[in-house]
Amino acid sequence: MKKPTKRNPQHRTALLWALCTLFTLTLTACLDDDDAQKPYPSLITELVEVNTNGRKQVSTIVSDDGTIYMPTKTYGYSVADTTFRALCAYEPLAGQSINVYQLQAIPAPKPLPPSSFNALTKDPINIISVWNSPRYINVYFSYLTTHAAVHAVGFCEDSITVSDDGLRTAHVSLLHSRPGEDAESYSEKTYICLPTYVYKDRCDSVALTITTYRDEQTFGCRLPFDPKNNEMK
Repeated sequence: MKKPTKRNPQHRTALLWALCTLFTLTLTACLDDDDAQKPYPSLITELVEVNTNGRKQVSTIVSDDGTIYMPTKTYGYSVADTTFRALCAYEPLAGQSINVYQLQAIPAPKPLPPSSFNALTKDPINIISVWNSPRYINVYFSYLTTHAAVHAVGFCEDSITVSDDGLRTAHVSLLHSRPGEDAESYSEKTYICLPTYVYKDRCDSVALTITTYRDEQTFGCRLPFDPKNNEMK
């Protein structure tokens, strides 16, 4: 009889980190008294990369087109000298300055090999939209929940294949584990981003497979990403 497989806490965290972080880290800018009297501005909301400095403060916010923005207020984060993916709502000002009204961390876990996971669970999700950006494949999706338990998500690097003409493709699956005690009562919308930059020097393209309630769907991205000539397949 085989002995029960021990769960490695680090492997479990590799999956659970994503949605836990998404729900718990929301930084909202506080309005000054003078600001409260002003009409609410028109905001731009987009996925960005956020950089922190050695004092655990947000230093710069970088849009997917490479524009570097400087927040006018100070925001703290739990980790110094790091970069994380986020959904940012901001008001553009003169130059590269912005007023940030919301900054919500978005999971962007690096793909891990199958051996890193206790189980390769692919419980279905509903895809709302998927699109490429220079460093990510971005997935906006919903899943059914009552928030009775934490859903686990992550990316598994299934394989890297080489075509007859020598092109290398990384095949990645979106893993999603829905706890049995969490009833499917209503839809929760959220994002997850696959960091394609990890394959920059190793592959020519990335293929992401997602299990939905209807079927499996695969989305491709050629590397390096060219917005003018690199559509989802």
